[in-house]
Amino acid sequence: MLKEEILKDSIATFASLEECLVEIERMYKRIESSVDIASLDYINRTNKNAMDSLKSQFTTNEKVKYRYLFYPAVERLESVLSSITDSNTLGKNNYYAHINESVRLPFASFIILDDKYFMVRSPYEEGEKSHYLLISNELLCAMFVKWFSMMWKEAKLIDNKDDLEYYIAKIKESKV
Repeated sequence: MLKEEILKDSIATFASLEECLVEIERMYKRIESSVDIASLDYINRTNKNAMDSLKSQFTTNEKVKYRYLFYPAVERLESVLSSITDSNTLGKNNYYAHINESVRLPFASFIILDDKYFMVRSPYEEGEKSHYLLISNELLCAMFVKWFSMMWKEAKLIDNKDDLEYYIAKIKESKV
């Protein structure tokens, strides 16, 4: 069930990530300045194709600042490397950073749109159903913006492709 309009101080609930992403993609046409994504699970649990499609739209929009903060699982690192290689936009309007790999955060992943709306997915254990919320509330959004900013300051900024390739190889080597 698609929500026709996300109004001020509202909460829209979605049964699946796909439904929520459809709404975010619809809202994307009105995004004016920024998209911040915090992908904090140490195991990738989302529909990769659905998220990659949406991220591709975010990274190719030159008027929107895109930041992606993530747990450095090999799959995510390789996805970021592919994005950097394909779009050649690193440092222009797209920024990537990863949190310390020794930190296993039991927090929800989230997306912030224009510092006005945010989507949050509840954390869950394997086999449990997750809940997706798209929220418009000034105070709650300000809290998520602050949380993202604090994590971004502590994260390792990816500032070139070569260092990222080296880091991926190092992680793969340590898993052997």
